[in-house]
Amino acid sequence: MWWYGWLWQALLMGGYSLVRLTFVGWNGAFLESGASLGRVFLKGLIFDFTATSWLTLPAWLALLLQRLRLAYGLWISATSLSLALEVIDVGYFPYTHRRSGPELLAILTFWQDSLPALSKYVRDFLVGFVLWGMLVALLAWAGWYVLRRASPPPFKPWAGWLFSLSVLAVGVRGSVSLKPLSVIDATVPGCPTCSPFVLNSTFAFVRALEQPRLPPWPLADPTIAPYPRLWEPDNAFHPAPRYNVVVLILESFSAEYVERGYAPFLAELLQKSASVRKAYATNSRSAEGLPAILSGMPSWGEEPLIFTPYAVRIRYSLGELLRKWGYHTAFFHGGNNGTMLLDSYALQAGFERYYGRREYPHPDRDYDGTWGIWDGPFLQFCAQKLGELKEPFCGVIFTLSSHHPYAVPAEMRDRFRGGPLPIHASVQYADWALRAFFAAVETTAWAPRTLFVLTADHTGPSEEPYDPVRVFQVPLGFYVPGKALPPCAELASHLDVVPSVLHAIGYPWAVPVWGRSVWDTTSARWAPQKPLPLLFQAVGQEGRATFSPHEGVRFLRWGSSRPDSMRPKWVAEWLTYLASYGAWIEGRSEIPKQRP
Repeated sequence: MWWYGWLWQALLMGGYSLVRLTFVGWNGAFLESGASLGRVFLKGLIFDFTATSWLTLPAWLALLLQRLRLAYGLWISATSLSLALEVIDVGYFPYTHRRSGPELLAILTFWQDSLPALSKYVRDFLVGFVLWGMLVALLAWAGWYVLRRASPPPFKPWAGWLFSLSVLAVGVRGSVSLKPLSVIDATVPGCPTCSPFVLNSTFAFVRALEQPRLPPWPLADPTIAPYPRLWEPDNAFHPAPRYNVVVLILESFSAEYVERGYAPFLAELLQKSASVRKAYATNSRSAEGLPAILSGMPSWGEEPLIFTPYAVRIRYSLGELLRKWGYHTAFFHGGNNGTMLLDSYALQAGFERYYGRREYPHPDRDYDGTWGIWDGPFLQFCAQKLGELKEPFCGVIFTLSSHHPYAVPAEMRDRFRGGPLPIHASVQYADWALRAFFAAVETTAWAPRTLFVLTADHTGPSEEPYDPVRVFQVPLGFYVPGKALPPCAELASHLDVVPSVLHAIGYPWAVPVWGRSVWDTTSARWAPQKPLPLLFQAVGQEGRATFSPHEGVRFLRWGSSRPDSMRPKWVAEWLTYLASYGAWIEGRSEIPKQRP
């Protein structure tokens, strides 16, 4: 009966190839130009064979026990579930730029919070689920046909089983070498963005379950001081103003939307702010962006830092630092309490109060039907609650209306017509809500004593062709009503927000930080990102540098497609930064203590 196992596995691999073809067709814009699709598909077969070996293993065991119907049932169950995961990623990849991992389990854990968004996703990507249903039906019929009609090959049963189990053992391991097949093996030389297309979601999901999983780190330059480094108090803002602080984190607001006129009020605010012309997010998900902004801690592993055991090591977050200086702190997000563990993270980051949908006075009347409270009424609620805090205070507001499915209140759909992309209308609505928020707070007594930080958690969908740099570019500005702040650097990242706030408010103690103040122009600046699980990137004035375990370090000057061996000095600084982060997260070094 061993031949049934191979025929079923071949059918499942054929299904995987069809879904990969769909994946490439749907998401081909994210591939670098000149990528070899032939190499992607051929290398993908290796990962498909390993994934299907895992999936068919229970069916193989049933065949060994001569339980044919049980074997077929196990095979079709594994086929249905695994292809569902593959098809989900076809439509989900444009939002995450990676294959899905155990974060999907978190979505299921908070299913009540996620159900409306999942329902909308299914409606938007209905063609994918129709494809899944047709494919599963076709494979179910073909598998049953095999069971009824296939003839045994001319081999002794013991020889067939010996051969099958030997090859299956190699398939489960994925390799005949000392190391099993890993995500890093999906790298295609010369095409760092190809690995998600080589991988399948089943393989990526199972490997990610081996958490905590960390990438290989580069070697540090021994002549460069390791990170984090102590931010020292500075008297540039003298006398120390000790502003209130309000950090406004706008969901999925790409810098592109501001430039193209979809957020006119934010553009107006940035013109009155000390704004960074080229500001970059570190990652592409909210659960990664918030710790980068508020704790100065990026997520350089395969999963958001706050979803891993390393979350307990996050130190010196903005809320924690300002509470020690006598600030009253609050975190606002209109989503259902528990969304993305934000309430737990806010508590860890030093925010005394958390205001979510549960604390909002009209949780059902102003519910958007998917994620939480519409930005318009919720930002008015935030303005009211901020006014009730005792000064000095620090408030963080994380909006949600510009999140997929990009809804706009029914009574305002004629007002916000949007543009070519569905997100444009919801960005216009969120920008209107931001305008109404500032109209409410700028007449208060506390507003002129408040530093407003304006940024986004990450970028959203783009009208432009895929660009590995632009895909991370977000707005970033520092604004005090009625006051002109000193000009700041032209290039910065989310990791620079915490030291910049400390700099602007005259924080009196030295603090270990992973970024730099935007008013620190003593050396060349660079902004780090993580486009893919095994690809690091940094953007500087001269060009961009990348590091991957497979290809090592590459530096490309702007306008050139060829690596340049003459690297700027900041590239070595960035590599030391990555090595320092790896040493800290793996427990090989400790963050220096805050110094009074």
